Amino acid sequence: MPSDDSRPPTPPSLSIPPDPPSATRPSPNTRRSARDAEDIHASVPYIRRFIEARHIPLLEVARYEADDVIGTIATQAAQEQFDVYMMTPDKDYGQLVTDRIFQFRPRHGGDYETMGTTEVLASMA
Repeated sequence: MPSDDSRPPTPPSLSIPPDPPSATRPSPNTRRSARDAEDIHASVPYIRRFIEARHIPLLEVARYEADDVIGTIATQAAQEQFDVYMMTPDKDYGQLVTDRIFQFRPRHGGDYETMGTTEVLASMA
């Protein structure tokens, strides 16, 4: 389990798996979510340039969403005895958490919540 420090550790390696253009997603069902999706889509080229300028690997697999790539890589790395930290607010990632895979969930105000198996199970109670 990571230390009680709520800040993510400095990783020895880092990668970002974005959704490729070929990934299929359900259509937004509200006007607001459609507008948000358009805003995010318009931001992607700028985000990509920012990431590439910092030489952070972009891990993409055609037709697979980022969460599928994250789940596969996290599981494989944990099997190789790496400690894996996923930074995402998505509660669905809790199903990937093990004794070697942790989730850092950003909180409002800039803090982070560290989710290990104990915390994920407690959040389901």
